[in-house]
Amino acid sequence: MIPTLRGAALATATVIGSLVALGLALEAGLRIFPGLTPRGVYGFNIYNPDLNSMVLRPPGLFYNKIRYQARIPNRDGFLDVDHIEEKPDGVYRVGIFGDSYVEAVQVPLEQSFFRRIPSRIAGREVETLAFGISGWGTLHSLLAQRAFGARYNLDMVIYSFYGNDPGDHAYALLGHDSNYSRPLAVLSEGEAGFEIRRAAERDPPSGLVERLRERSRLFMVIQGRRSLLRRQSRNDALVGVRQDDPPSVWPPELLAEVQLLTRRILARFRDEVQGQGREFVVLFVPEEPAVVNGHLEPEDSWYRFMERTCAELEITLIDPHAALRARHEAGIRTYDDHWSPAGHEVIADLLSDYLATTLGNRGFTPPSVDASRP
Repeated sequence: MIPTLRGAALATATVIGSLVALGLALEAGLRIFPGLTPRGVYGFNIYNPDLNSMVLRPPGLFYNKIRYQARIPNRDGFLDVDHIEEKPDGVYRVGIFGDSYVEAVQVPLEQSFFRRIPSRIAGREVETLAFGISGWGTLHSLLAQRAFGARYNLDMVIYSFYGNDPGDHAYALLGHDSNYSRPLAVLSEGEAGFEIRRAAERDPPSGLVERLRERSRLFMVIQGRRSLLRRQSRNDALVGVRQDDPPSVWPPELLAEVQLLTRRILARFRDEVQGQGREFVVLFVPEEPAVVNGHLEPEDSWYRFMERTCAELEITLIDPHAALRARHEAGIRTYDDHWSPAGHEVIADLLSDYLATTLGNRGFTPPSVDASRP
């Protein structure tokens, strides 16, 4: 009996020792060769009570789909440089709010469109501040503007809209998902026309889990893959549609509800920004097939909805379809997962041209802008 117990204990110890050794070897491999990290996005976040949502915290995000990128967030939790709160004299500040296209973890910081803009506007000092988190919808950008617009004394707010934004803030779509931890919105009869449903509070991770996340690349990868599998296996039976699905597959009643909700949030966004004396602009982010196939007004996307809504709300809508398409026809790839470095360059040129023209119409004429252009 005793030899049997000793044999079992020895076998157990051998298995445990082998697993520990394998784990240490994998940990060392990921640290020495970070490019071996499985394809995905892995990161560290922290709760921001002003947003009732998570933002990034050091050591930041690790991206490994098209290329390997490691990016460190600023003190506000976004993948941008730190900005002083007091705006320097003579500086025109532009805040850009949105989802993963503003987060832009796919490229080095210096290649992101928002960091390219200031050097493209001659004769006037422009400072761009980026507030982007993957998975944000219109509501979350609105909440971020409430938290940071006045703090940084922004002159212009650009909201970057992507086709899954309406679903990302709709309680009707995500309210049944117990793992979703961001604020959501529902239609209401109040002044704003919608109300915020606070995300359910979740117990913070244990100290051991936090230490493992901070110190172990392997643990970070395991948690990231687990989250991905959980999202992929989410039960959508209650609504039958996902945020990324094109409008044509949405149930008509749900689509109408979410469109009205998004319109009301966008109107509130506009009113709050303009009420503070700031300019409000929407940048439409096309999906890759719309650019590659050359459809400037794709039927099965959110473009027509945003075109109509922005016109009704008298909001300037910047549409980069044609500019991205022209670069694509020249043989330059503008998308690779999200915008490629060349795609970021296109967007930077487009926004810089818009800003220079806007400033020129105020009596300031940058040398690189034709002042006679409408």
